[in-house]
Amino acid sequence: MKPLGKIIGLLAGASLLVYSITVNLVMTTLGSTTWQVAKDFAISVTADIVAEYLKPTDTSQETLTKTEQQLAELNKKIDGLKEQNGSSPQLQTEFKQLTDTLNQMYQEMDQTFTQRQQQMEDHLASIREVQQQLETTTSSEKSVQFPISYQFRPAKDKTGQFQTLSNGSILQSGDTYKVIFTPNETLYVYIFQKDASNQIQRIFPMTEFKGVQVNNHNPVAANKQYILPAKTKSFRLDNTTGTEKIYFIASRYQDAVLENLPTTLTLPKTKEATVALFEQTKGFSDIIEDNHLVTLQWQEEQQDMTAVLNTKLESCDGCVNTLTFVHQ
Repeated sequence: MKPLGKIIGLLAGASLLVYSITVNLVMTTLGSTTWQVAKDFAISVTADIVAEYLKPTDTSQETLTKTEQQLAELNKKIDGLKEQNGSSPQLQTEFKQLTDTLNQMYQEMDQTFTQRQQQMEDHLASIREVQQQLETTTSSEKSVQFPISYQFRPAKDKTGQFQTLSNGSILQSGDTYKVIFTPNETLYVYIFQKDASNQIQRIFPMTEFKGVQVNNHNPVAANKQYILPAKTKSFRLDNTTGTEKIYFIASRYQDAVLENLPTTLTLPKTKEATVALFEQTKGFSDIIEDNHLVTLQWQEEQQDMTAVLNTKLESCDGCVNTLTFVHQ
């Protein structure tokens, strides 16, 4: 809970600054109309940020992003008006005081969000660790085995032939890739990718991909082939190079933690505790060769594509399989 005196002080300071700006705008003869627009926008931004700052509920990442954009737009507008119309030194000082105050409030909102997020991640990591320990000590389930394949196609390859993506593979910016698996029983599948920019993206379950409805939900059905992101779509590497990882978890039980994580997480705001959610393992998990070859054909970007699927997942229930490749 925020100290009442600090809140009153911030509100009083913002109110006095807005009032002072209004008086100066009436008195100044330098671009009074355009400065009035700037003042109205400043008051609007102030109202929004104060309202969000005083909300008893948690501040969302969307609110922080909106606030940051509002502040950037306000500063840009003030700078532009200074160049075009000029202003008295006093007026410039008062606008600076206002934006400084708003920035201080934004930083406190951001700090509160970060602390809450870190606490949440610590709790989730603990919950999942206990959950895995319980499953290990109480479960006598057989291992999970079914066909799975990571496939990629170099951007310079015009043949439409996908290749097997395995640990240590080297890909280039612009290369495309897919994840293909066919569970042999009803399971819960969770797939996350940590890219070279330290962003963690959930790629299963997934409702839509770049405007295409894919509706990949849990639990997955037995003997149904899943192609990610979609049969006619592929993931494409951006221009940020480095090490990339794909985490694949298959379990006979729903994982409440992984099921409810945000679709996108970003490090370093996201603590290593969150990465550990995907890397925690309680036993063996590997992708091995499968003697049963399957040739998959489809059309993508108006071109015929082909992939030979010849690997399978062999894993204990709920264990994490990690595929690591290099993005150059």
